Amino acid sequence: MANLLVNEYGWTKIDVEEIIGNKIQWQRSLETQIPSNFESRVNDVHFSDPEWKEIMKGKEVKPSEIWPIIFHLLGKPLQKKPEGWGLEKKEEDEDEEEKKRKEEEEKKKNLKK
Repeated sequence: MANLLVNEYGWTKIDVEEIIGNKIQWQRSLETQIPSNFESRVNDVHFSDPEWKEIMKGKEVKPSEIWPIIFHLLGKPLQKKPEGWGLEKKEEDEDEEEKKRKEEEEKKKNLKK
């Protein structure tokens, strides 16, 4: 049936069990768990540390834990990255961000009055 859908609609056929099995095998090989999302050095999506600990206790893997791994593998964006994400920040940029944050806090305070 899957092959029929692939041929008819051009969908991508994936083996979820194989993907998740490979991910679990890879995470088992790590000495220490590494961050998953938004880590430019890793550039990988896998089970978070709390999810991993639950899996190692024998808990069932939830679909909500699998979808991000599948989407990342297929090259689908998980969320929009903030402007300038992954770039080194300069002190000047941090000062400007702090000013903007304080201005926004002041606006919120004034709106509440």
